[in-house]
Amino acid sequence: MIYIDGIEYLKSDNEHVKNAVINYLSNWNITVSTSGTTGKPKVYQHSEKLMRGIAEYNADYFMLNSNSRMMALYNPRGIGFTSMSLYPCAVANCDTFIETTVAALPDRIEEVQPTNMLILPNVWKTWHRHKKWKTLDLSCMKQMQVGSDITPNGLMEDLRKRGAQQVNTGYGSTEVPPLIMSTEKQDIYHFNDINPNIDYKFHNHDDDTIELCFKYKDQTDYWHSGDLIEITDTGEFELSGRRYNAFKMENCGDRVYPEQIEKVAIDNGASLALCRKVHHECVLYYTGNLDIKNFVDQHKCAYEIKPMKVEEIKVDDNLRKIDRNQVFA
Repeated sequence: MIYIDGIEYLKSDNEHVKNAVINYLSNWNITVSTSGTTGKPKVYQHSEKLMRGIAEYNADYFMLNSNSRMMALYNPRGIGFTSMSLYPCAVANCDTFIETTVAALPDRIEEVQPTNMLILPNVWKTWHRHKKWKTLDLSCMKQMQVGSDITPNGLMEDLRKRGAQQVNTGYGSTEVPPLIMSTEKQDIYHFNDINPNIDYKFHNHDDDTIELCFKYKDQTDYWHSGDLIEITDTGEFELSGRRYNAFKMENCGDRVYPEQIEKVAIDNGASLALCRKVHHECVLYYTGNLDIKNFVDQHKCAYEIKPMKVEEIKVDDNLRKIDRNQVFA
């Protein structure tokens, strides 16, 4: 059974979500557009055969069975919802609970007692300091997946402390349906972590950066993800940031990966953070209460980072990613 905001979807008054669910269940052929962050947006067609294979793999990965209860927070309008929640639950013949309101999440978890859930980093950033979250019991969760962004320090530990039995962080996309790879470590992957249905390769750029490229085995073209990695001495690799967000400081020649700086800021009290180059300076806009001394001490570099507190940093309506094109006064 599928429930939208707690109501059986055939009776739900949320027509937008209900119609999307009906459409997806009746046609597993999916067409998606890329975000355009790697250049011009492209359209990708995913066949029913491919999507069913992904659903079967993810149903097994999430340990779903007929008694499982999957909590899905985001609206069913993208490939993440279908490949990570709706289709795996359809394969496993288990219940799906679709909650479209971020503010209702803790109460809905207590009510539903879900066994599985994907939690987005920005959702956790929004809730984890709230008193309602601090008393939340997650022992009902057999498997929680963290995804869609670089994982903040403390997120996975917090979910485990609240009782979640298995917590993994994952990496996905639109061009190649999630889940590409997953690990119990924080954003540090091993080649063995990559989905066996995936072909991958590395693209070495002239500036010595390494970009991830992927495709499903029955696809022809590799997808250039725009995500950069650093390979460790142990053969593992870590996501270092987006290629098209990185910039170079002229005074020292250092390359800046904004996502890494933002992660350190969040670890030191900022609620949200956005790093960018402004008039030859590296500026960090932040909300919340940033411990600037600790932030500077933990991110020593050849260039100076200028912290600037702002009232708001905009994210999209599902709290997925920050808007990197927003202008601050």
